[in-house]
Order: sequence, then C-alpha cells, then structure tokens
Amino acid sequence: MIAIPDYVSGATEHWGLVTYRETQFLVDEATASATNKIGVANTIAHELAHMWFGNLVTMKWWDEVWLNEGFASYMQLDQFLTKTLHPVLTTDAKLSSHPIGASILRMLEGFTGEENFRRGVSDYLKKYEFGNTVTQQLLSSLEPFLLNPEATYQNDSDYNYRWFVPITFKTNKDDETWLKINNNQVGFYRVNYTQEMWQKLVEQLKHRSEQLSISDRAHLLNDAFSLAMARVVPYGLALDLSTYLSVEQDYKYVQSLITPLYMKQSMKSASQEEWDRLWVIYLKEEDVQEKSKIRLALTAPRDEAILKSSNPAGTSLVWDDVRARWPEYVDRFTLNSRYLGNFIPGVTASFDTEDRLKQFNICITVYSVHGERLI
Repeated sequence: MIAIPDYVSGATEHWGLVTYRETQFLVDEATASATNKIGVANTIAHELAHMWFGNLVTMKWWDEVWLNEGFASYMQLDQFLTKTLHPVLTTDAKLSSHPIGASILRMLEGFTGEENFRRGVSDYLKKYEFGNTVTQQLLSSLEPFLLNPEATYQNDSDYNYRWFVPITFKTNKDDETWLKINNNQVGFYRVNYTQEMWQKLVEQLKHRSEQLSISDRAHLLNDAFSLAMARVVPYGLALDLSTYLSVEQDYKYVQSLITPLYMKQSMKSASQEEWDRLWVIYLKEEDVQEKSKIRLALTAPRDEAILKSSNPAGTSLVWDDVRARWPEYVDRFTLNSRYLGNFIPGVTASFDTEDRLKQFNICITVYSVHGERLI
C-alpha cells in the first residue's frame, strides 16, 4: 500500500498495490483525532475488501457495481448506522449505490445468521473466482439459507410484488409494557409507533435501559427525526427523545452525530474577523485531515462579503467565476477530470429561475463553439 500526494481518488484497489490519497491513509498517532483514525481504518478496510469483491470476483457490467462496492462498504462497518445506513435512508437511492448495497447485505446477514452468511459468500467467491457475476448468482449462493421450501406466501399486491421483510422485536421481560421493532436496525426500513408507545420508549432511553443496545438507541433517534421531517410525528416527540443524550455514555456514537456539524454550523454567522482567525489557523495547520475540516467550515458563512468558496449563499460568486474562467479550468484540469465534471452540476444544482437558465444555456453555446464544452 502506498500514499500519493494530491491523488485524484480517495483510494484505488489495484491488485497488488493499493494506492491512497495521503489524507485517506496517513495519520499522526500523536495528533490525529479519533474521527480521522476511524476514517483511515474504514478506507483501508474498504480497499482491502476489493481484493475479493471486485478483483477476485468482478461484476459483469456496471449496473451490478453494488456487488463490488456494497461488500467493500459493508466491510467498513464502524459506526455503520450513523455513517452509512441512516444517510441512505434519507435519499431515494438507486440499487447500484454503495450505501444501500451495504445496508442490504447487512440485512441479509442478520436474516440468515452470521455463520450462514459467511458460508454463502464463501461459496460465491469460490464458485466465481476470476470471473464475472450478476446479483442472481450471489443470491443463489445465499438462497439455501434464505428460503423455507415448505413455506407458503400469500401475494396480495396489485403489482405482483413480493417483499420478504425480516421482522424482529424486543420488549421488557416483566410485563411487556413496551415494544421496540427491528432489533439493532438490521432490517432496511423505518418504524413508527403510537404516541403512547413512543413515550414509553423515550422513558426507557432516559432510564438507560440495558435492553436497548447502542444500535437500538441510534435507530430510535434517527427514525423519530426522519418521521418528524416527513410530518408523520410531531417534532416535539423527536426533540423530547433527543434529551436522553444527556445520559448517553457511548462517546463514539455521540461524536458521530455532532462532530461533522459543529465547526461548520458555528461558522455560519461568523464575522470577517472570525473568518480571518480561522483562515490563519488553516494556514498553520499541518494535519491534512484537519485542514479538510477547516476548509469546509470556511465555506459556511452566510455573508457573501466574506465568502471565499461555494455555499448556497455564495452561488452567484462561484457561478460568475466559473463563467469567466472556464477555459482556464479546462486547461489546468482537462475535461477528463472527474472533479471538473462534477463542478458544474454542483454549482448549478440550486438554479431555479429563468435568468439562471438563460445564463446556463449561453455558457453551453459559447464554450461549445470554442471547443471548451461546459458539460
């Protein structure tokens, strides 16, 4: 394994020589934060997993890329719920996406059992080594552990859909006054309860019930806020549930909830003087991972006068610069750069007026004529 300065990708799983961007591979044991160490460990686990899922056995075509990336993402696992499963539940993800693929694999393992899942995956790797596969071939290796040949199923779907959803639950051992569904959030779905049951679960959290694991606690918190955002439950319920965090003792879990937001949120209302102070800190910082966090915070201010990079409030500044300097960007990075390719969609994603549309169309026309195509 080797670290490369300013590597275009985070890492690449070349068979025999895995390459990493320095920020994704190198840590200073004395100064690196726990978050940075976890990030590096996850990246290494992801790339090494590709030695089997991607290199030893490769997907047949790109619409099966989840067979590579789903397994590699699942092998990371640390803080899986808050870093992988929860974010993907908030999006309308495609089956080929990495996070949803990893989440489905986790559900399959929970449904079949850890040992059976490993036996099925081992069979898949041995059967198709040095070959190309599709999803059905993976499922065929897992099928002996998934289906009950004697079971019968009633299909009442108007569209002839059939979904096998693993339902698990836990309750208090004494009088069964509360019920928590989807143990450890292994199943890839959300759960809502009656108002009365939510309140009972809130009380269990506040009293640090030993029956609710850290995964269960994270699950309840995420579902409550997601359902509140969808206006299924009142926000008061979600906020009441969040007050249990005052007695939460799992530091890594709490850190995973608040660390990514703290620095950026605190800079949203920053003054020019505060921004300048953070800029000085950035210039002096030697840890490349910490510099990445500070750069993100430097883009947060809502005052356009002090913006130095792009955020929703500074779109006009960045868009004007892109239109003026696009040929310069093409010369520097070339049209083959994946980051340059994502630049225009990232800048224009929030455009919602006729004027913006006209500006965009003019740019496409101008730069197409000059051979510096915009998209």
